[in-house]
Amino acid sequence: MIDWHEVNQTDGTCDECGETIVAGECKRIDGERLCLDCAEARGTDAAELERWLQSVLECVDEDEVPELAECSVRTFTEAGLLTRDRGVVVTLADGSEFQLTIVRSN
Repeated sequence: MIDWHEVNQTDGTCDECGETIVAGECKRIDGERLCLDCAEARGTDAAELERWLQSVLECVDEDEVPELAECSVRTFTEAGLLTRDRGVVVTLADGSEFQLTIVRSN
């Protein structure tokens, strides 16, 4: 199972609201330590969507979408791309490669 957020294991303060938080009651999103309320208010972040997209593509039924049979899916970070964007690189069995970039619009 995918761990959707890296849970911070030390006491501290929320980078968004300044509230004191205890270990295990905060989340790290895009490098910021947030209390659970602030993390929930942010909604889905690009990193979470990236992990979800990777999981979905890896679990596609090969009978329904034969083009994705034996495809490999890597995040931009895993693929070593030098970008601040989030996204995935999909490599198909025939060697063709596609990059899907995630850009939050609001």
